Amino acid sequence: MPKLILASQSRGRAYLLDQAGYAFTQAAPAFADPPQPEVEDHVSIQRHAMELAVRKAESMRDILGDHEIGPAIIVSADTMCVGVDGRIVSQPSDVEDARRMIQSFTNATHDVVTGVAMLRLDPSDTIH
Repeated sequence: MPKLILASQSRGRAYLLDQAGYAFTQAAPAFADPPQPEVEDHVSIQRHAMELAVRKAESMRDILGDHEIGPAIIVSADTMCVGVDGRIVSQPSDVEDARRMIQSFTNATHDVVTGVAMLRLDPSDTIH
């Protein structure tokens, strides 16, 4: 049975896996979210969230490197909030900025987009 590795520091994501009955190891990926993500015009926000999730999974694979961990599945995710104007709501720069962001959600519609990536590691696989 492959090991399950959650490439995230999120307590919420760990809670979900735990409540679903999975045994897993939680570790921080080397890839850090950009605090002010910018999405190119031709890339959808959904695609951008997926790309960030993949980068996190790949960075965890790189951290594990030559460690003999056996078969494993790395799971990572990236969540973005999209404001009423269609732009990504960035991470707040300070408490006042956080307050302003939260107030902007009052009586307004916004979307939350999560990209999820799973990366299979199997030491018996060889690449030629």
